[in-house]
Amino acid sequence: MKTQLTREHALTLDEIKFFHQNGYLGPFTLIESEDFKRVQNHLEDILFGKNKKNNGKENVHNRHLIDDVMLDISLKSTLADRITSLLGDDALLWRTNFFNKDPGGKEIPWHQDYNYWPLEPSIVVSAWVACDDVDTENSCVQIIPQSHRKILPHISCIDDKGLNFGEKADPTYFQVENVINMELKAGQFFLFNERLLHHSFTNTSNRRRLGLAIRSIAGITEVMDYDSKGHVLYPLGKANDMGINKLAL
Repeated sequence: MKTQLTREHALTLDEIKFFHQNGYLGPFTLIESEDFKRVQNHLEDILFGKNKKNNGKENVHNRHLIDDVMLDISLKSTLADRITSLLGDDALLWRTNFFNKDPGGKEIPWHQDYNYWPLEPSIVVSAWVACDDVDTENSCVQIIPQSHRKILPHISCIDDKGLNFGEKADPTYFQVENVINMELKAGQFFLFNERLLHHSFTNTSNRRRLGLAIRSIAGITEVMDYDSKGHVLYPLGKANDMGINKLAL
């Protein structure tokens, strides 16, 4: 399947500059709310219902490789046009994974994604897609604008039972200030880069908070460690001819 860029959703120069200056952009609409319910039901089947048999470790970061609806979502022009505006026409779809936080779900500490990823150079734009309505009550993602301008050391937090990650950004190197709560309606998304500090609290509400992360990399970025033998990357625009990654035929 090849993405058909429409350019209808291409970013403006001001939007691109805002992303570079602040490390994030949005929210935008991926799928209109009246059409999203069908998709929402399908995503729930993948995680909790009849299709959850595909939840093996080799699939957890690459749902789009085993599910056509997931692939269609990940290549939608409402997303791909904006991603290629930032990364160029040879950008590649790399990973997709869910972040489910049920009532009582643990806090995710402040972190920069680059710290965890086998990429060189690490140039990534992530789309965080709301599969439920998300707000401060059910633990929406929080971000610190312009925090992407420094690469921060990360330290172990594996002994902190209240956190859901093994490592976090060292709090002695940054201040939690000017925080933005990324409240979204189901079907909306925001974009952020691999160095933006982000976080979410424990879900103290009685509502689930399900999000889908769609990760795209620059054409010059090499995946140094693949998630499975069948892990391939999808071009978002024109064919990528760098020859350094495994691409879908």
